[in-house]
Amino acid sequence: MSDPNNVLDHVGLRVRDVAASRRFHEAALAPLHLAFHAVDRERVDAFHSAALGAGGTDSGAPGVREYYHPSYYAAFVFDPDRNNVEAVCHMTLASPTQEGTP
Repeated sequence: MSDPNNVLDHVGLRVRDVAASRRFHEAALAPLHLAFHAVDRERVDAFHSAALGAGGTDSGAPGVREYYHPSYYAAFVFDPDRNNVEAVCHMTLASPTQEGTP
């Protein structure tokens, strides 16, 4: 179960060679994506709408992604630098007080 109190605050990397560091991190982190926990599906929808309004590009409209698990509700947006950013909620509609399980 994810912890609704966990929130990404910030990330900072100090590098000597920006180009080399960028090549490394883009390759190494390509299989991963940045995802923010949303407490409900409405906030996933609001994230997607606000991100598009702020200049993001749609990378996946809000919806259930059953290939992760039956209650994986997410939306994806590319930021202006083409980073894929996600908001995800694991709650089921039938049981709003319990998180879904894989």
